Amino acid sequence: LERASAAIIVNSMRTGRPVALVEGSTISARRTAASAALAAAALPSGDGRETGVSLIGCGVINFEVLRFLLVVRPEITDITVHDLDARRAADFRDRCSAELAGDGRVVRVAESAGAALSAHRLVSLATTATVPHLDLDACLPGTLVLHVSLRDVTVEGVLDAVNVVDDPDHVCRAATSVHLAETRVGSRSFIDTTLGELLRDAEPGPRDPARTTLFSPFGLGVLDLALAGLVLREARAAGVGQEISGFLPESRVAETV
Repeated sequence: LERASAAIIVNSMRTGRPVALVEGSTISARRTAASAALAAAALPSGDGRETGVSLIGCGVINFEVLRFLLVVRPEITDITVHDLDARRAADFRDRCSAELAGDGRVVRVAESAGAALSAHRLVSLATTATVPHLDLDACLPGTLVLHVSLRDVTVEGVLDAVNVVDDPDHVCRAATSVHLAETRVGSRSFIDTTLGELLRDAEPGPRDPARTTLFSPFGLGVLDLALAGLVLREARAAGVGQEISGFLPESRVAETV
C-alpha cells in the first residue's frame, strides 16, 4: 500500500453541512509538490538555469515534485534518484524514464544519499525519516534543498543554511528539523524569510551562491481545502462523481406537549 491516504470533507459555508467527500491523498501530494516547485521558481540559481535535480526518497511525493519541477524548470535534463531500497530506486527510475524523461532527459540512480546531494544544485528530500540523518556537507555551493519531508536534515545542517519556510509557526513544531534547531538556539533568528515574502518581492534575487538554501514547507491545511474546492467545482462541471441523496437525517420539528 502507498504510505499516505486522506479524505477531505467539504462543508457549505452557508449551512455548515457536508456537501462532498473528496479523495485527498492526490490533492495533498500535488499541493506539496506544487509548493516545492513554487519555491524553486522563487529561488533561482545565480545563472538562472537548473539543468539537473536529485530526488532522495523514491515515492509518490518526489514523483509529483519532479512533475511540477519540470513545469517551472523545463531545462532540467539530468535526473538523479536515490532510495535506501535499491529496487524501489530502480523502479522509480524506470517510471520517470517512461513518463517524464522526454526531450533528452536522463534518469540515473545514485548509490548513496551523499552522491545524490553532490550531483546537482537542486535537491528534493521526500523520505519517511523520523529523525535527522543528513548534514548537507556534500551539497555543492549554491544548492537549493527542498526539504519536503522536514525531518532529514541535522540541526547543524539547518543552522549552516539559508532558511526559507512556508509558515514559521507551522514548521516549528512536531520535531521537524527546523523545530529542533529552534529548540537548540532558543529562537527562530536562523529563519531568513518565508515563501510568501519571496513571492511579494517583485524581483527576488538569486539564492546565495556560496551557501546551501533550505526550503522547509510544513504545508498549510487551507491549501488542501482550496484545492479540494477547485476539484469539486471541476468535477461538478464535468459531471464526475456520485451524488448521494438522503445522506442527512430528515429534519423533524419537535412536538409541543
